[in-house]
Amino acid sequence: MDMTAGILNLVLGVVYVGIGTLIAIDLDADMRRRGWSHFGVSWLTIMFTCGAHHLVHGVHLSAEGRGIGPLDILAVGLGIPAGGIFSWLRIQSRRGRTGDRTITGTPPWLRRLAIGYGAAAALTVVVGVTAVVTDGVRPDPRLLPNIALVALYIGVGAVLWRGQVRNRQRYGAWSLSGLSLMMIFPTCALMHAVYVLYAATGQFAPDYHGLWVDWIGVPSALYFLWVVRGLERGTLTDWNERFEDIDITAALPNDREELIAR
Repeated sequence: MDMTAGILNLVLGVVYVGIGTLIAIDLDADMRRRGWSHFGVSWLTIMFTCGAHHLVHGVHLSAEGRGIGPLDILAVGLGIPAGGIFSWLRIQSRRGRTGDRTITGTPPWLRRLAIGYGAAAALTVVVGVTAVVTDGVRPDPRLLPNIALVALYIGVGAVLWRGQVRNRQRYGAWSLSGLSLMMIFPTCALMHAVYVLYAATGQFAPDYHGLWVDWIGVPSALYFLWVVRGLERGTLTDWNERFEDIDITAALPNDREELIAR
């Protein structure tokens, strides 16, 4: 089980670093012409810090004999599809193909998927509360950045979800790229919550290898939350405000109006 969790974390770390690399390549060219992009840079830092967290965690589990519980496998397993789909769409975009797919209406499979993710999150909460009641909690200040990241990622996910709902109401379709981007954050919040759970109950021992990565992740998450909230409220302008070329209107011939973050 520990080896499986380690490999899954390594896979997700590679996916996130890959997304960050694609963003960096795009920004290197675009910012020379158009200037600083708050969205692009903040998204870049999020992907690299999240990727580093999972790479370090994966090495701990797969190469250093650290132990972890089954919820880590569940949480990381939920995160891989979202990161993988977003990464695949970015690669498609760079190859000159459509960087998004539209989902007309709300098909049954999408509803079932949402219910499944919700059930998995609920299961995690139930198991977590049971573990806390049974094993007790060992306060550890080293877990503060992970606790902060849980709250920040939930906040980012909520902002992105509201944007997706508004776009669904406006166009009658979902953006696959937008949904995958949005789902990265609640799954990341779940992963960090599981990390805190196992560390606080003594099943996993954090150390400085991951501590510095998670502390760097906090200002990155704060920056990204400030950016997406500003775009949502209209208090921030950014030439990259279309959320990394997520353009649901590309597949809607009757409405070519630009889709923006808000």
